[in-house]
Amino acid sequence: MNRRSGICRPLAWRWSQIALPTFWRKTHYGFTRHSGHLFGHSTSGNFTASVRVRADYKSLYDQAGLMVLVDDENWVKAGVEMSDGETMLSSVVTVGCSDWATGVFCGNASDFWIRATVNDDVLRIQVSGDGRRWPLVRLCPLAFMSPWVMA
Repeated sequence: MNRRSGICRPLAWRWSQIALPTFWRKTHYGFTRHSGHLFGHSTSGNFTASVRVRADYKSLYDQAGLMVLVDDENWVKAGVEMSDGETMLSSVVTVGCSDWATGVFCGNASDFWIRATVNDDVLRIQVSGDGRRWPLVRLCPLAFMSPWVMA
């Protein structure tokens, strides 16, 4: 059973920043937030989800990308994020607590592709500047995977 979740998809996603909506869980920052924006699709089993991201980053922690959400305590998000004045390739794996891995994004942060592939309880995140070449960003186990996933 596949179903869309949330709201009807607008022609363009636009938000004004109010109280830093984000997904973040029990890190050294000392807070938990599960208030970010997500347009998702429920699925089960192995899958690949790809999106083209067009974004304009202006403020600290502005971000856009893809998320695999199992539940409030288990999820992975990856994309481009504004951090310390730079657009960084960013990924967060959360299994009870969030980690955060970043690297310099050498592509065009205002227009890129990102995809997540789940295969046999392993998640592969890849990013592309042209939709043809897909270098690896992150590979991690998803042993916590439930039967239903929001991606």
